[in-house]
Amino acid sequence: MQEKAHEVIHMEENYWNYVHSRDIDNYLNLWHEDFKGWPSGSEKPIDKDGLNIVVNNILEKNQNLSWKFQIENMTLNEFQNNVIAIYSLKIVIDSEEETSKVEKTLRVIHVWQFDNKNWRIIGGMDTGFMEQVA
Repeated sequence: MQEKAHEVIHMEENYWNYVHSRDIDNYLNLWHEDFKGWPSGSEKPIDKDGLNIVVNNILEKNQNLSWKFQIENMTLNEFQNNVIAIYSLKIVIDSEEETSKVEKTLRVIHVWQFDNKNWRIIGGMDTGFMEQVA
């Protein structure tokens, strides 16, 4: 695997670690200022400002959940200073209201661009959760 692809794998791991730890500042720093994408938590495509609102709403609504994540089935494709990351994310949730663990899977596409200093997400979307009870 090429060096850029290894770097993007690390960036995707950072991405989910920031979400898990609710580190909004570092999370938002991963996104390019001109980002355009369509997260499942939005009714239409959004930019970086819209992403900030969507992510804060999701984290606020789910602040009492305990969860773990695992990136699976990742495939990467490099194009000059860009890398496309396509993968599924398995999330296992322990909820105080639930008597069993809930396993959810999210499919993600991120397009990363390297600007000679940092990797930033310039585009992407996700499928939303496909739910199974574990």
